[in-house]
Order: sequence, then C-alpha cells, then structure tokens
Amino acid sequence: MDRKMYDTVEGIASQLTTFEDFNALIIARRAAGYERNERLGEFYIFGGRFSTDTFGNFSKAWPDIFPAELYPLIPPVLTKEEYQKWCVQHAKRESLVINGTHILPETMPNSKIVDPITGVGWTIADCHEAIAEATHEEIDLTAFVGKTLREVKQALEERADGLYTLRPNGVRNASCIDMTEEFFEPVNLEGWRREEEITDNYIIQPGDRVEVDVVRFYHADSHKEYLAKQQLEETTETAFAFKEWLTETGFTGVSLAITKVPQGLIDQFPEEAEDEETKEIFSQLPYYQVTTDQGTFGLLTGGEDVPWLYSADSGITTQELQRELNPLEPVDEEHPKYFFALLSPCILELFLKVLIRKQRSS
Repeated sequence: MDRKMYDTVEGIASQLTTFEDFNALIIARRAAGYERNERLGEFYIFGGRFSTDTFGNFSKAWPDIFPAELYPLIPPVLTKEEYQKWCVQHAKRESLVINGTHILPETMPNSKIVDPITGVGWTIADCHEAIAEATHEEIDLTAFVGKTLREVKQALEERADGLYTLRPNGVRNASCIDMTEEFFEPVNLEGWRREEEITDNYIIQPGDRVEVDVVRFYHADSHKEYLAKQQLEETTETAFAFKEWLTETGFTGVSLAITKVPQGLIDQFPEEAEDEETKEIFSQLPYYQVTTDQGTFGLLTGGEDVPWLYSADSGITTQELQRELNPLEPVDEEHPKYFFALLSPCILELFLKVLIRKQRSS
C-alpha cells in the first residue's frame, strides 16, 4: 500500500468504506512503523473512536463516549492538531477522548472473526463496539499428531471464534515430566518439551498439548451472556470450596444457594460512608445463603480470598459474638445488630460454637 493511502487524511478516509479495508489499513501502518521504521502522522478516526501514533500503533479509545456520538458531523479522519482544534471549537474542550486506550489488534476483531455465541461478525459501522475477552487455554493436539507445529499455527489462524496465539515453547507432554530434583525443585514438573525442540518444523507427538492465548470478541448482548456463564462457573466452584471448608470446621448438612444480597446488610452501611453508587455495586456481589444442621447464615464474596460472614439469618447478634470473643470486656452496643466481618478460621469456629449453644438452649 502506498504511503499516501495510510498516512494522509484523504488516504485513510478512502480505507474506511469496508471493514476489510479498515483492517488492511491497520496492518499497513503497523508494517510501516515496525518493519520499515517509518515515522508516521498521528490521526483520530471515526470521531475519536480510534487513534494512531507515529510508530504504527492503532488504538481503540476507552470508554465509549466520543465526539462521534455527541457531534455526528465530525469528519471521519482528522490529524491530531485538527482534532484538538475541532474539540475546542465545537465542545469547548481540548479533547473528548479519555486517555486510556488499547492497542489493536487485541481489542478489535478482524473481518473473519465472529462472535462465538451468535456467529455474527462485525462491519465498519459497529467494529468499535466489539468487546474483547482474553483467556489462557490449553489445546489437545491429538488431531495434529504427525503434522508440524507450523500446521497447528495455520489451523488456529483460520479459526473464526477468536485470535489464537501460541505461547513461546508452549508444548508439553506427560511423558516429559521429570520429578528428579535439582536445587530442591523437580527438573520438569509440568512436562514441557525442550526449548530447542519447539520450532515450526516440530512434529506433533501423541499426548502433546499446547498453551495458547485467546482473544474472543462479543457483541453487547452476547457479552452479558458470557459474563453470566463465567459468574455461574465461578460461583459454583466457590460454593464447592466453601462447603468443604465449612464441613472441615465441623458443620454438617451443608448446602449453599446463590441469592441476592439482603437489604438489611446493604442498609448497615452508613450513608455518609457509602454513596448510592457504591451500594448498588455492593448489592450485585455474589451472596451465598448457607443452610446447615446448626443454623442458617450468609457468606458474601467480593474478590477477597476469604468470604465475609453475615449472621442475620442465624439470629446470632454482633453482641453475642463479642461476648464470646472477649467475655471480660464490655459489649459495644453501637455496632450493627448482626455480625458482618471477614471470615477467618478462628471466627468460623467461634461462630459454630455459638450456633451449637443456641441450638441446644432452644
């Protein structure tokens, strides 16, 4: 592609008619900057949704509020200086683009990629709306036994459900595991193939697996479905771990159910300390209602390694637990009625003790 087609306002504008041409533009600028060491002009494209730099990088701005949404008549391509001038004249601001940007192609699909849930791809009109999710995965190479690693790469490049990148020297096989200790560590605990083996001409052997980084792209509704599935998997795994912990502590008949955060717990936060937006976020956290032979209570997770215990359903008050913890100290009556605190093994054992005593006395 001639330089004037990827490094002038007119040339870039001519590449914005189809999604395929837009992808070709991205590739051309990157090749110019990284392979030929050209220093390129800086441009804003599609009303600030995308920007370019002098090195050939193409970035997608974030979040999704741009002049294009507020001012539909903004030209599709502007130099950096023209863009800043336009913003001052029309919006009385130097820039309407948040500084945070993401380098492509990791945050935008190419023209062959489709949403893995709907099978629908993108066009020049909505490509900026694609939502990227990156994962690290392991692929069984049984179907490629006898073929080269180059053929594996080619097959992955042809996949339409995401962008697949093989990790360097990322092939392993159980037959390569070596538990011989060297400097008090196993020589090859995970069975990685030797680095010098892994070239494009490497022949895939039975039992080989490969590590890959995958970026998949979703439309807005599909992304919500993806997140819901992820949360379900995570909460199911978390519930299993909590059940094991509770059982090991001494609880019996343990079952957990995902439910909404109780309003009583949300209301425990003083308004001067927590605004409404924070309360809304708090109300969306995973909350497990725990039923046991000893009593019912709640566990809240919010990213910590251990959950928070909420005692309302059990009827155990904060003051009761305070008396158990420090029987010689006066009880602080100003604390919320029901106990809510980060759960530790000590607190959990204490809570079980109080539950059993309450059960026996009733």
